[in-house]
Amino acid sequence: MVKPDIVEYDPKKMAAPAFDLILGVETLHKLGIVLDFRTKMITIDEILLPMRNIDNLSDITKLKKLGQLITTLLMNLKAPWMPPSV
Repeated sequence: MVKPDIVEYDPKKMAAPAFDLILGVETLHKLGIVLDFRTKMITIDEILLPMRNIDNLSDITKLKKLGQLITTLLMNLKAPWMPPSV
């Protein structure tokens, strides 16, 4: 079972978070997510996605779409630690 490492955001002590979710290597391994930098492909639940140049993601609209795609893929994994509303 995958257990999240949770950091609570305190706006009085911390700057606004830059990311919605950061996955560590242990979580990636447990979820079977493969980052292949040789082929520049990401594998999530047998779905292949091409890695993209970060400069191409500078547009906030593109970043939001990427975040939605990742959230959808993670929801389809049905990870036991994710709340049902996510």
